[in-house]
Amino acid sequence: MDKNQIVTVAHLDQWGERIINSLSKTEVKPPIKILRSADVKKMLGISTGSVQNLRISGKLKFSKVNGTIFYDYDDVLNLLKESTVGKKSIFSAK
Repeated sequence: MDKNQIVTVAHLDQWGERIINSLSKTEVKPPIKILRSADVKKMLGISTGSVQNLRISGKLKFSKVNGTIFYDYDDVLNLLKESTVGKKSIFSAK
């Protein structure tokens, strides 16, 4: 394209369509939601000791960075789903 050429609306439309097509083909991963022990306690309504027991028993995966323990939000949800008792669950399709 020459520096003296004029860009038309049609050119901009074509360019926009190419960008949209390119973006729609790229796979975007959602961000990981990270929780601390206090968040897990509040979310599950349990004590600090219960959170520790879930870690020790291997029921709840965690990461430890500089002494701070972190949990993946999805791991906490999976723990709830796996621990469902009875016929009804808050995770069942309605």
